[in-house]
Amino acid sequence: MYHEINPNTNTASPRPYLLATFPGVHFELQSTDAGWIITTPPGVDWSDPQEPDEEGNPRPNIPRDPWTWYQQQYGIEAAQPTPQQVLAYEPTAPEGPAPVTDVEIYKEVFVTARKNATLLIDTIKASVQDALVKSKAYSRSDATIQGVDFVFCHGDAISKYKEAGGHPAAASKLLSAFKSEGSVALFPWVKSVGAIFDQALTY
Repeated sequence: MYHEINPNTNTASPRPYLLATFPGVHFELQSTDAGWIITTPPGVDWSDPQEPDEEGNPRPNIPRDPWTWYQQQYGIEAAQPTPQQVLAYEPTAPEGPAPVTDVEIYKEVFVTARKNATLLIDTIKASVQDALVKSKAYSRSDATIQGVDFVFCHGDAISKYKEAGGHPAAASKLLSAFKSEGSVALFPWVKSVGAIFDQALTY
């Protein structure tokens, strides 16, 4: 029987001990007034047949120790654990996370910065699209084409800005590229949305 001596605690189940000691083996347990016992699975008749009595009447089979069934079924060589072993069992504390290195910290900073820079570029594109459409100078489709051409024109600078994680120095270079004379010559509307660029890329 597996039970606790301390009357102030609940009856101790051997389940944690059994799971840790015999991984992969499912033990059937039954709680009785005296404590927990290990039983054979439902439907398993683990008993020794007896010879009939002198009058030829059948005698009831004698149940065998359930532990021997598990030994045979799973190749367990160990003897059935004692109540003392079960009650003394303390689960191994899970290992904590590995210490975070400086490299991992920097990596997370760079990854986050790149994501934020990409999000900011998308915000700029959406704001410019909205401004061009509301100006009535461009239809939605024409504004989209203008935006595509603008990205192709400044794609290299935009990519470098993203890879730099939106660093202020990179933002300053991107802003200069957007508002350069060559950019304004190709896209006259840049002057009308300059405030959008300034607000997004001036730190």
